[in-house]
Amino acid sequence: MAATVTIREVTGGTTGTEAASGITSRFCLADNAVPGTTYPIIKPTGTNVTYSYKKSFVLFADTAPTTAINNVKWYVPGGGFWDVAHQVYVSTATAYSQSTGTQSVSGALMTPSGDLASGFVSASMLTVGGSGSAATGRCSNILQLQLHITSGASPGTQAAKTLTWQYDET
Repeated sequence: MAATVTIREVTGGTTGTEAASGITSRFCLADNAVPGTTYPIIKPTGTNVTYSYKKSFVLFADTAPTTAINNVKWYVPGGGFWDVAHQVYVSTATAYSQSTGTQSVSGALMTPSGDLASGFVSASMLTVGGSGSAATGRCSNILQLQLHITSGASPGTQAAKTLTWQYDET
């Protein structure tokens, strides 16, 4: 029987806690999976850059696959985000690390700092990797996203973006 797989945002603590599936994630200035409009990102002045807190995501097997979830990949349909003043960076990690920074001021630059997310499209996906196990729970490495904003950013809420995961189940 096919596995039920959801995308979960991971926040808090040393190992992190997975938020419920089906949430709408929002870049913000706190380690919070569902901030609503609390902790908005402040548009910087001059040549400064404001970093969001890093967002961490995993594929989560709610029901176990027959053998394994593997060949996990990720991309941005259409290849872009908002404009050059709103740049989203992406990286992967084998282990979760909590997002840090000064709440309501700026996030700390994520490590590794990553690549521009807009460079990962359906023809050139990011390999996320994963555990390849037949168990329930986390079944991919950690996908990390961080928004960098410069003074040229348009103020206000930006349009929602869809991000796509792809995997094989064996």
